[in-house]
Amino acid sequence: MDKEALSKIKHWAEVSREVEQLCAEIKKIYPFDDVMYFYFTAIHENCKVEDGRLYSANGTLLCNDGRCMDEDVPYFVDQSCGYCEDDYYGTMFIMVDELNTFVEVHYEC
Repeated sequence: MDKEALSKIKHWAEVSREVEQLCAEIKKIYPFDDVMYFYFTAIHENCKVEDGRLYSANGTLLCNDGRCMDEDVPYFVDQSCGYCEDDYYGTMFIMVDELNTFVEVHYEC
């Protein structure tokens, strides 16, 4: 492998370590108590909340239900149970500022 490729692999490992540390910190302060695995997939800016539903800036429905806007950190959640109903998975949309920016988080338990 060339030096550039090796440098990118090292950088990837360093960033991955930082992400793992940040995820551990987030788990301490946010309701991911039973969550075994979660990852951030998108940032949605200028969202609209209408009739308990979350829409993107262009009007695409992001989340139909699961509104938890009265929490300390407002969010929407779309959760499903697994086959044996002892595991669950879903998507959270966490409001991160007053400009209606939501971070999309997928999780599994």
